Amino acid sequence: MLKTCNGYLGLDIIEIAFIPLSIKTLNGFSQKTTPINLAEKLKKLYLYLNFYIMKTKILIIILAIGILKSINAQIVNIPDTIFKAILIANSNINTNGDDEIQVSEAEAYTGDVNVNYSNIYDLTGIEAFINITSLYCSSNHLTNIDVSNNIELNGLYFKYNHLTSIDVSNNVNLKYLYCDFNQLTNIDVSNNPALITFELSNNPIASLDVSNNLLLRILNFEHTHITNIDVSNNTELLRFNCGNTEMASVDLSNNVNLESIYCKKTQITSLDLSANTALQQLILDSNQFTNLDLSANHNLLYLYCDYNLLTYLDLSSNPNILEFFCSNNELTGINLKNGNNAELDFFRVDYNLNLDCIQVDDSVYSSDHWWNFINNEQYYSENCNYETVENINAKPIFELYPNPAKNNVQLVMSNAQLSKNTNVFIYDVFGHEVGRTFLLDNKATINVEHLPRGVYFVRIGSVTKTFVKM
Repeated sequence: MLKTCNGYLGLDIIEIAFIPLSIKTLNGFSQKTTPINLAEKLKKLYLYLNFYIMKTKILIIILAIGILKSINAQIVNIPDTIFKAILIANSNINTNGDDEIQVSEAEAYTGDVNVNYSNIYDLTGIEAFINITSLYCSSNHLTNIDVSNNIELNGLYFKYNHLTSIDVSNNVNLKYLYCDFNQLTNIDVSNNPALITFELSNNPIASLDVSNNLLLRILNFEHTHITNIDVSNNTELLRFNCGNTEMASVDLSNNVNLESIYCKKTQITSLDLSANTALQQLILDSNQFTNLDLSANHNLLYLYCDYNLLTYLDLSSNPNILEFFCSNNELTGINLKNGNNAELDFFRVDYNLNLDCIQVDDSVYSSDHWWNFINNEQYYSENCNYETVENINAKPIFELYPNPAKNNVQLVMSNAQLSKNTNVFIYDVFGHEVGRTFLLDNKATINVEHLPRGVYFVRIGSVTKTFVKM
């Protein structure tokens, strides 16, 4: 019989001796032959069969390699083990439950990829997820992200990483872009017309063009090197944040829908808010403002302007104000008489050394409800007479006599020529207005006969003196 040795077809010499003399040859003809001729023909058959088997094996090996390569080509390359483990653990992505992410699985997934706070260094493999709508990868160690294939993205969040650049030119559907706390020196959003929210704070970027982002509603570039920006095309803008920059000026006249302006710690010294009638929150702490006109901002709720150079603050046109802070300025007057003081929850005006009178709707109500908002040298009044005193170059100096007094107190001016209609106010120790008169030729007679015994204050403009009623 025929045998195989080491994978090759072989014939035993004994078996050859018993082969019949009549055999069908390869060409299909039968003929008589000798054992020697038969051995020769069998040798040829043996060589032919060995060659055929070898060729078949090689072909099988080639086919196997091709199949393996094809299989490997369908696996997404994900070098970062943590990133890969998160994707594999997501059954909505790893639908077959194996230890790999197939290209077909990546392409079929249409949800979000969220790997925030995951200690990831490399997002290679994300390019296979061509249909994801949001990518969350904040607070990792990333230095590069390739989202050029992720054309369905509408949200990209990569705050607190180490990126110096990113290309979002292919992401035309992008609506939300959060790239705070990176090392970005440049970013081009001109090809992102759908952009609504753009957060870029705490990056060393020096310039920014948002002229093509007509739908932009939130823009934040706080703590950047940006010194100038044009937002005239961004008429849908609701929130604008330029805090902690070297911005010296900004034109917000076209942004009539603005609800919040945050420009703390800049070089801005003035701001025209006359067109921003929807404004609800204004934060201007630590600037160099000397004047602030809020007469058009009737919807204003919150005002923060500590550490400026303001000398007068008029909130009489802001009936909805709930809270304001204006400490550490040079205020000599605040007009809170807006007809709706009951809405005001809290304010601070400390460290304004020249401020004493605060004009309000009702001095009794204010003293009862806001007694802890002011210091001992400040008081409330329905009329602080700011309009007259504002134009005086020197503070009025006057004397009161007799002091103590029983019936009348004489007031005599010694340095300023005031209008004969200038108000003279008398307050008790609780800040309540208990009397009022007018100057006549820089003099006034104050009738105190009806007052109970005690200490009282006489005020002209920003100057106050005391007398004692006997």
